[in-house]
Amino acid sequence: MFGDSGRRVVIEEFLVGQEVSMMAISDGQHLYALPASQDHKQAFDGDRGPNTGGMGCYSPVPIFPRKLYQQTLGGILQPTVRALAEEGRPFVGASTPA
Repeated sequence: MFGDSGRRVVIEEFLVGQEVSMMAISDGQHLYALPASQDHKQAFDGDRGPNTGGMGCYSPVPIFPRKLYQQTLGGILQPTVRALAEEGRPFVGASTPA
């Protein structure tokens, strides 16, 4: 069904720490980044209990200072939108959290 996509397995190092979501909206050339947010995945306080897939989120995120936000915007999001446009595949729409 998926062709050769299942022939390779990628193993990545596990990273420990908190995650932050940064989403943006693009018209294919320009980018409008939304404020960073952080969601709650565990059902109980103290990151305990089953994973809920996100029971809500908050913003601003204290562990994601403005400087890191700007670095992410200028070093990842804007170059990605620019490269896609240069390849003739502009991204138009809202991004999903990564």
